[in-house]
Amino acid sequence: MSAQHAVKTVQTKNTIAQTSDDLINSVDSLMLEIIDQTSMQSNATDNVCLVATKYHLASGGHKIRARLCLEAAIALGVNHRDMLIMAAVCELLHNASLIHDDIQDKDVTRRKAETVWVKFGVNIALCAGDFLLSSAYGALANFSDIKLIPKLITTICQLTSVVIQGQCADINYQNQQLCSVSTYKKIVISKSGALLSLPIELALIASYHSESLADARSAAESFAIAYQIADDLCDIDKDAKRNSLNIIRVLEASGIRENPIKTAKFLALHHLHDASNLIEKLPKSSGVLLAQLIQQLEFKLTN
Repeated sequence: MSAQHAVKTVQTKNTIAQTSDDLINSVDSLMLEIIDQTSMQSNATDNVCLVATKYHLASGGHKIRARLCLEAAIALGVNHRDMLIMAAVCELLHNASLIHDDIQDKDVTRRKAETVWVKFGVNIALCAGDFLLSSAYGALANFSDIKLIPKLITTICQLTSVVIQGQCADINYQNQQLCSVSTYKKIVISKSGALLSLPIELALIASYHSESLADARSAAESFAIAYQIADDLCDIDKDAKRNSLNIIRVLEASGIRENPIKTAKFLALHHLHDASNLIEKLPKSSGVLLAQLIQQLEFKLTN
């Protein structure tokens, strides 16, 4: 399980309440509006791709990426409609990646329901994921500041490409020998860091704070590494059976055989410290929700 899949386990009710339910409901409604508009030329009753897509979205989720975007956008003074659009874009991309990941990982359930590929078949699931990707880009057509749209699209394209490369590297890992700690970090950063960074980056672009993009990305990447390590510690046996990438196996292969769990926790805390320092540099407390997630993960690792 990657950080982008499992990040929901670190937030508390207080963190969830940080962003109002009304805003999240508005994001949910906008996502449905976007995919309905995207598929207008098809007969909805016969459009199995649309049905599969709505089935997946109906399963819920904690909308962490939407919340990261909304919190940052509110802090930075982005207008209401634009912040909803950006939050919807982040969730559409994230959910596209989940549908595709479930196929590749052969996961049969998500959010206590059958995964899309199990219920509708692999081919329809592939189409549903592609449909969400396409819809995410189409959503930006309604962004109010037209001159920023190219920068937003470029950023989305770059980070989506990073995620795809990371997923390919993770899949390829299973057919090779154990990788180094450095390679492990690169894979995790690509798979998980990009879509955690995107929500804050879009808010920074929308508020003309592009000078802070590098800090936001580095903070999200460091958090992603720490979270993946924490998740690996819970999945040591399961990952070994599936020949999946896991920090403990990586450390042992690197010669660290005496208490690798302690070493892994130290490494995770080091990256959380780096992430915290970087978040403090972001303008107008735009990384406040990520800072809360960091604090909660620190508590988990030290208790």
